[in-house]
Amino acid sequence: MSRKVLTQILIAAMLVTTVFAGTSAKVAKAEAKVYYFSNLSYASQWGVSSRSISNGALKATFSSMYGEVKYTFPDAISVSNIQSMTVGANTAGQNTAFKFYDANGNQLFVKYNANCKSYTDFSIAAGGSGSIKSIGVMSQSSTTYTATVYNIKFNMKSSSSSTGTTLKGAMSGTFGKVGAAIGLEDLKNSSTLSELKKDYNSITLGNEMKPDTILGYNPTTMTVNEAKSKGYIIPDGYGESKVPALNYTSIDETLKAAYENGLSVRFHTLLWHRQTPTWFFKYSYNKNYDYCNTYTMDKRIEFYVKNIVAHICTSKYKDVVYAYDVMNEYFHNTDSGVCHWTQIYGEQGTRPTYIKAAFTYANDMLNYYGMRSKVSLFYNDYNTYLIADDIISLINYINEGGKKCNGVGMQSHLDVDWPDANFIGKAVDKFKAAGLEIQITELDATINYRKSTYTLQDQANYYASVIKMLKEKKQAGANITGVTFWGMSDDRSWRASGQPLLFSQLGVKKAAYDAVINAMK
Repeated sequence: MSRKVLTQILIAAMLVTTVFAGTSAKVAKAEAKVYYFSNLSYASQWGVSSRSISNGALKATFSSMYGEVKYTFPDAISVSNIQSMTVGANTAGQNTAFKFYDANGNQLFVKYNANCKSYTDFSIAAGGSGSIKSIGVMSQSSTTYTATVYNIKFNMKSSSSSTGTTLKGAMSGTFGKVGAAIGLEDLKNSSTLSELKKDYNSITLGNEMKPDTILGYNPTTMTVNEAKSKGYIIPDGYGESKVPALNYTSIDETLKAAYENGLSVRFHTLLWHRQTPTWFFKYSYNKNYDYCNTYTMDKRIEFYVKNIVAHICTSKYKDVVYAYDVMNEYFHNTDSGVCHWTQIYGEQGTRPTYIKAAFTYANDMLNYYGMRSKVSLFYNDYNTYLIADDIISLINYINEGGKKCNGVGMQSHLDVDWPDANFIGKAVDKFKAAGLEIQITELDATINYRKSTYTLQDQANYYASVIKMLKEKKQAGANITGVTFWGMSDDRSWRASGQPLLFSQLGVKKAAYDAVINAMK
């Protein structure tokens, strides 16, 4: 089979592979990483009249000489570790340049005058020092034309042991974001941060971006005029004399630390029936008063969502945020007793007006600040494999009149005994068929929630089956763009007694860790 044919098969599958030479885990390995544009993040463009991604390939129509479109890799790639590299493209017979940049936007090296009329692998001479973080595709022609760039392949220098592979090294080429749930204090602890950066390129704060942290357990209010003077957005028709102060401290500290350490951020979560203070739902922001009416609550949601998204979009570090959970666990809103949202809006089935409004406000703010193409908006829930049809109906309702919700966050709090990978996979298939982006947002798997007879090796086998299923679904076209583990180690997990994660303690790997990496081969 020719290299061209093999590459085209890989393109169709959107496959990222790691190939090992030798028969033992302790012999040298040769590693090939193939990236497709469905795994990269759009960064910027100019002189480009249109761009799209189909089956992992970028199609860019250039309208100006030196027009350029840039995409960012999920991880920095050290130039010193590159043995050779190619870009697979069809430049439609026009001279095209492939430019490679570091995280600060400095050009590291460039391939000029790439010219072909059919698929060609262009060899790239990787020179200099530093790490590649983005690729630019630039027109060198005054003619309007469409270039198709299929893949970027890196042949990495050999290393001595496959045990040196990390989670992000094994998974990011396929899924893009490989995350962990943490606390803000973890970003301030140098040893924890070091362990975090070894295996993950994304973070989700477990608590510090939820409404109770931003609003506070007790309200601090200000007049509308005071709020305007401080830069708050006041919705048209807002009828109350005061608004609550929003505490952005945890957001700001997280974004800055993420930026400085090369990490991306999933915002979790704008709305939730839990961890939202009772006073936010009551007249005059007083927890002892009656629930406010729907109009008042609509305006409070608009105030809250627009101001948070606007605050992030105007931050120096805005580009680290790639996803928002706009609504969390709507279909389980009675799991903790009385639901404040239901007290105000009643039961609304798969057509909740306030959720659609929240997505609309977030979408509008992202569009206003030119960030929409870089950020995805999600509905997030657990046991999604039991309520997939309802979730699809909800998202279809939200997207009536224009797309506002990109897809579904599948939390995936699992147990070795149930559900099995095939059952989860059926939900993935439904979300794929509905055209939804999918992120695995809170993955963990206990060994004793249902039965006490399972072992850590059983857990390893279970993790392998789930990750292998997700990899195969991705290769078959499911738009899975991230996998986040809900915690860094068992001893820090909310399900600690079930030993649900890949590390028992920070840096202490379990059998499940190697099982996940092996499942990606």
